[in-house]
Amino acid sequence: MRTLYLCRHAKSSWADPGQSDHERPLNDRGLRDAPAMARFFKQRNEPVQLIVSSDANRAQTTARFFAKELGLSGDRFRLEPALYHASARGIAEVVAGLPDAADRVMLFGH
Repeated sequence: MRTLYLCRHAKSSWADPGQSDHERPLNDRGLRDAPAMARFFKQRNEPVQLIVSSDANRAQTTARFFAKELGLSGDRFRLEPALYHASARGIAEVVAGLPDAADRVMLFGH
């Protein structure tokens, strides 16, 4: 059985109204809260084998804070464009395509 941790990106910035939704960064609060939440999750001592994130700026920035805190890099961190505003069906399709060996996976989206 696989355990999935579904995570939403941290607070994003609306400072530049001309910026595309996909490229919006985290705001100051998001940049402060994402690492704090990553530290909080690490304290739970729940192993994560793989992080998969939407390729949107705000989601992948949040996911990278978690990857750093959990010591995951390289082939244990993936960007998945299909997670950008994915429906429940889209998320299920991404999960179905994950490696069988990934029993504990953290997904980052919107």
